[in-house]
Order: sequence, then structure tokens, then C-alpha cells
Amino acid sequence: MAEIFNYFQGDTIDFTFQLWKDKKNREYWNLNNVQIRFQANKDSILIKKATSNVIGGSNNQIKVLDALKGLFLVNISKEESENLNIGVYDFEIELTDQENNRFTVLNSKFSISQDKIKWLEI
Repeated sequence: MAEIFNYFQGDTIDFTFQLWKDKKNREYWNLNNVQIRFQANKDSILIKKATSNVIGGSNNQIKVLDALKGLFLVNISKEESENLNIGVYDFEIELTDQENNRFTVLNSKFSISQDKIKWLEI
């Protein structure tokens, strides 16, 4: 079973991923001109993120860090995370290549816990 990463309401959450087409032969996914979508679900809560080449997406949502090495970052802002319900979220990452082929490359989970630090000054 995959590890479930824990975050807290109000945290900036940056997921960094590196995708391999063939890890044994050290072949990365080339992310040039690839559309990347991220979706997380829990009950009626839905988080959608996409690269700038997807309608409604932006580099603030999913940023390709190194296209030739399959490296990218998904950002959930602190404003978004403070409104998330406590619990476990399922998420999926999907790629669409230039030929319009679609691949689900990851399905996993993360959890949100209640933020304990509420003060701004000492």
C-alpha cells in the first residue's frame, strides 16, 4: 500500500512528481507539450489543477520544472487548503500527449488534519 502523506489545513501544499516511462532503462516521460491534470476528491470536495496548456489551467496550478526529466509540481495554496475538510483525499494524475493519447500515471491519497497553530504573534 502506498504511503499517505499528511498535511494540515492552511498549509501550502506542493506535490513534486517525477514520471518515468521506463524506470529500468532510465527513460523519463517527456512533458514538452503534454497536458497534465490533477484531481483530488473527498465526499463533495473536488480539487482540480492543470497545466497552462489546458483550458482553465495555469503555471500556478501545475508547473513543469524539467520537461525532459518528467518533473513537475502541483500547488494547493494555503487559502485552498484552509477550506479543505479533515480526512483522506484520493487523487489522480492524467497526461494527454500531442497525439491526444490519455494516460493515468498515478492514483494515490493524501490526508488533511486540523491546523493546531492559530496564533499570529507571541
